[in-house]
Amino acid sequence: MILTFWWGLLVHGVLASSRCASPNATTYLRSESTRLMEFSTKVLKDVTLNECARTCSENTAVEQCLSFEYDSSILQCSHHSDDGQPFGASVLAKAVPSISFFQQICLLEEAICTAPYSFERYPQSILVGHSMHVINVDGLSDCLSKCALLRIFTCKSVMYYYETGECIMNRDTKFIFPNMFRQNVQDTLVDYFENNCADEISFTEL
Repeated sequence: MILTFWWGLLVHGVLASSRCASPNATTYLRSESTRLMEFSTKVLKDVTLNECARTCSENTAVEQCLSFEYDSSILQCSHHSDDGQPFGASVLAKAVPSISFFQQICLLEEAICTAPYSFERYPQSILVGHSMHVINVDGLSDCLSKCALLRIFTCKSVMYYYETGECIMNRDTKFIFPNMFRQNVQDTLVDYFENNCADEISFTEL
């Protein structure tokens, strides 16, 4: 089933190119059981997820690597010069559970941990009733960086509303409260993200 989220133009301050300018650095958003409906520019076999992410970030080819798919069942890495929604116009589609899609994003350097990706992305989803901190931000990158570096509590998940710039941070996740997790939200453009670096980042004052 194709995921029809046509909102690339609403995402700003996320990624100008495949290289992030200081004080930002490159990391990735992971979408499980998802693939990009575009041909890959490069395929690597028998590589780890860390190696796949590193080769995409360090790619110097004419066709930049902006995203990649990783199939954990066969250890295969597929680079893409296109990006999927919400960063690009390319359409995302459902895939088998072993395949995950990774989108490049620029976050503050201190907000990035050693994991190959910083956040898990769940399109058009929200966690109801557990918001702890609500702010308006300049874009998705700003929202995710602030979540990763939040000092007053550990931000384990966050929701970002693309049309309003509202960034809603939670100290709980959908795994703790699955009955409060809502998918396929209608009438607004929102994503739910889980912080993959929650146990590794040293908190700083924002």
